Parts: sequence; structure tokens; C-alpha cells
Amino acid sequence: MEAPQVFGLAFMSVCGLGTLGYLEKILQRWAVLRRAIAVEGTVVRIEEEHDTEHDFSLFRPVVQYVTEAGDVEELSIAKPFKKGRWTEGDRVPLLYDPNNPKFAVMARGRWAGGIIIGTAMCLFGTCVGAVLYLYCRPPYVN
Repeated sequence: MEAPQVFGLAFMSVCGLGTLGYLEKILQRWAVLRRAIAVEGTVVRIEEEHDTEHDFSLFRPVVQYVTEAGDVEELSIAKPFKKGRWTEGDRVPLLYDPNNPKFAVMARGRWAGGIIIGTAMCLFGTCVGAVLYLYCRPPYVN
């Protein structure tokens, strides 16, 4: 095998495995969302994350919610926001997994777009690797 072929095969394999892993995560998340229970949480505090390298701060809201069983849980919103987006006392629609009440996500948001874009990029990488592998082969000599 020539070097471009080896690179193409390796690239295709890595992207293909990444695609499978990503799809597995998506399917798990959708399974949770199908059985999820909708609740309304309350922002109880705002945690500040300061980036000293770039000298700016982002703010991460911590949301408290009550499950159907009456347990009080907290969720730190994974995506930091600019100051003013959330304030203490704001109501936030959430979905939580009844099998694992500590797992919750915001009921609104743009996570579906991220899933579509991530899947498309993984599939694109797999196709690029396949093209490199197939079309960078040396010609056969009879």
C-alpha cells in the first residue's frame, strides 16, 4: 500500500469509529428524551467562570428542580452564557430521566442542530477517508 492509501484507510477508520460512537450517544439521548418527564426548574445561583487568558467571564446557571418522587435535584447548565441571560429566580423548562433523575436537559434549545451537524461531519470525514483510500491507489499493471 502507498502512503496516501494508508492515510486514507486510517482517516476513514477513525472517522467511521467516531461516527459510530457519536450515533450511539445520540440514540441513548433520544431514548432518554422519549421517556423524559417535563418539569419546571428555578435558577438558584449563577456560577462565574473567568477566563484569565482572554480576560472575560461567562456565567453558568445552576437550576434546581423537584422530581415526581419529591427529590430535589440540581443541574448546572453545561453551556456558559453571557451575563444577564439568566438571573436567580428565573423559571427553566427541563426534561429529566425518570430512571436517573440526576440526568436532566433543558427542554428548549438547539441541541438537535448540533446532533445533525456532528453526524454530518463524521459521515463526511468517513467519505473523505474512503475517497483517499480508493482513488489514491496506484494503477494496476497487467
